[in-house]
Amino acid sequence: MVINKKYINMKNKIVLSAILVAVIAVGAALYYKNLKKEEALKQEGQTKEEVAEEKKKVRLVLLDGVTDVNFIVDFATDKGIFSDNGLEVEVILAEKQPDQILMAGEADVSVGTFISTLGAYLSEAEPRLLATPINGFDSVFVSRLSKENVKDIKRAAVGRFGSGGHFNVDSALRSFGLDVDRDVELVAISGEGPRLQALAKGEVDFISLRSEQALQNIEGGENFAVYYPEEITKEIDYIRDIITSPKALTEKPEELKAFIISFYQAFEYLSKNPQEARDYIASRYAFSAEEAGKFYGRFEKAREGVSFIPDPSKWSNVIERVKKLVEPTNPDKDINGLIYDVFAKEAVAAGN
Repeated sequence: MVINKKYINMKNKIVLSAILVAVIAVGAALYYKNLKKEEALKQEGQTKEEVAEEKKKVRLVLLDGVTDVNFIVDFATDKGIFSDNGLEVEVILAEKQPDQILMAGEADVSVGTFISTLGAYLSEAEPRLLATPINGFDSVFVSRLSKENVKDIKRAAVGRFGSGGHFNVDSALRSFGLDVDRDVELVAISGEGPRLQALAKGEVDFISLRSEQALQNIEGGENFAVYYPEEITKEIDYIRDIITSPKALTEKPEELKAFIISFYQAFEYLSKNPQEARDYIASRYAFSAEEAGKFYGRFEKAREGVSFIPDPSKWSNVIERVKKLVEPTNPDKDINGLIYDVFAKEAVAAGN
């Protein structure tokens, strides 16, 4: 057999050319595929950024300090409950009157006292009540007189007339059998520090504080008589409320719904996991085990008899007392206009 080398060389060149073309084609295909993948990833990244930007946000205003409602909000934040519900909460800490900050449009939701909300509603303001989670339990009453001489109280200080604190001090004094209208002079002293100083100087006999911890900062504080609201009478209990404004309710309904659901979930979790709750309180606020246990016990007691869903059938006595203490400008205003309980009902239904 005669082998034609020229033919073989030509054949090899054709094969090599075919292989080269195939390699180029595969490379081009891979390049195009990777390019499309990069574009997809880039687009996906942009989508994720857009989603992050679109994450629900709500501005919450609270009174500054370790209070009953702040504790629940702190836990919902640290436990990731707000985040799990797709909500980012910006907390605004106020020294006083968070409801006014809310109604001024500087916040979307507030947790405060129902009494203050009711007083504002029966005047010119238009708050909307979303939920009534718990009775206030963060405050204590302090007297410079011994418990045996409680009937000798002649002068008491409140932070602001018409506030929840005013209502509570009035209730406490009446529970001692005092005729507040006749026997006790009430004065307004803004700020815990000034009220405590007035008590230490003997200028007043009785005040309220957010926490007995404040007594550690004043000489002779250990000698004052301390009263816990739940130890005196059930009538002193005053409801904490979650409120919003008509503007926020219109512009951020989904955010407010997520907030109410998150709050309720945190609320229920704390109640069902007492040891974890006590450990959290001790760690978060640098409380001793005894202090954490006492705080949690007050939290549990404060839940008794309170409906998370606003229940106006239980408010008749409170409404009448608020009308007397606050003297609102529109006392006959329809109370049903205050309530927006849709989110609270959904939260409770989902939790059952």
